[in-house]
Amino acid sequence: MILTRLKNEIGATAIEYGLLASLIGVATITGLQLTGVKLDNTYCYIATQISKAVGGSGGGCSASPSSSSGSSQENNENNYTVQNAYHIQAYWIVNFIQSLADNNITSITGLYNESGNELSTPEKLMNYLGVSMDTYNEYANKTSPTALYDFQSAVVEAKPWIYSKDLTTVSVGNSNGVYSNVSKDSSDGSVEISGLKDTLSGSKNTSFNLFTPGTTMY
Repeated sequence: MILTRLKNEIGATAIEYGLLASLIGVATITGLQLTGVKLDNTYCYIATQISKAVGGSGGGCSASPSSSSGSSQENNENNYTVQNAYHIQAYWIVNFIQSLADNNITSITGLYNESGNELSTPEKLMNYLGVSMDTYNEYANKTSPTALYDFQSAVVEAKPWIYSKDLTTVSVGNSNGVYSNVSKDSSDGSVEISGLKDTLSGSKNTSFNLFTPGTTMY
């Protein structure tokens, strides 16, 4: 009698856990679908395995997790990351950004944000970095005794990564013409903008380096 009662209690407990796991799986899936997240099969799989582990029937979900949808994969492929593109943060290339202002640069090619949008003007670059154009213009026009310090401080504090898929396409331009990357080591992340005077070093060319895909230093 005691053995029978014990078996009944164990069986009832297993069923309760199985039902609980199934309900958790259903509730999780419903919430994710309402928010548009495409992870329903993965959570079904987890709920199924939990249910089976405690003696349940499996929860009625598919027993294998599914991969992301095709559209999600396409969006990821279009994004620029430290794994698939040359990349750098602003504080590593203060000399280049400062040279844009010093040389009245109006156009930029070959540099992008993480969404693959080209940072084609100093304004777009500053907006992306979170640097005020007022700060940029005050430095460019030398209208304040603290303009240099304020500008450099803002650039150094910028966090977003700047990307490029092909450094040979990097160039800048102003009313006098276009200045292109002439570095012979671009595959290693090197950029040398011919004719763009580097105010910090006094060099007639502005040089800087980006990290190669898959490598990063913070």
